[in-house]
Amino acid sequence: MTTTVIRDEVKRRSDGYYWNKLATEELDYPIDWSPWLAKQGLNEVISVSQWVVPAGLTLEREDLTETMSVAWLSGGTGGRRYLIENTITTSGGRIATQRFWLEITA
Repeated sequence: MTTTVIRDEVKRRSDGYYWNKLATEELDYPIDWSPWLAKQGLNEVISVSQWVVPAGLTLEREDLTETMSVAWLSGGTGGRRYLIENTITTSGGRIATQRFWLEITA
């Protein structure tokens, strides 16, 4: 028997975007930069991606495509929320940052 776990999708609240995770999970958290890149009107792609992950969480690995940056995160303390930040540099030298909250559920 195979069990499929479906993670909650990102939610929008008045103070930002949220994802939920259990402290025992290691999951991927993608930021799709394609709408922002398209809005620039130039044919640019992501060349560099940097993540800021607060103490208590572990950045297990990072994945990067031309339009998407992904952080694989583990850990956290139940009942806490953490602000995660991703800053990219495009092939044209533009720098942009997006943030989201990660709430750790018990």
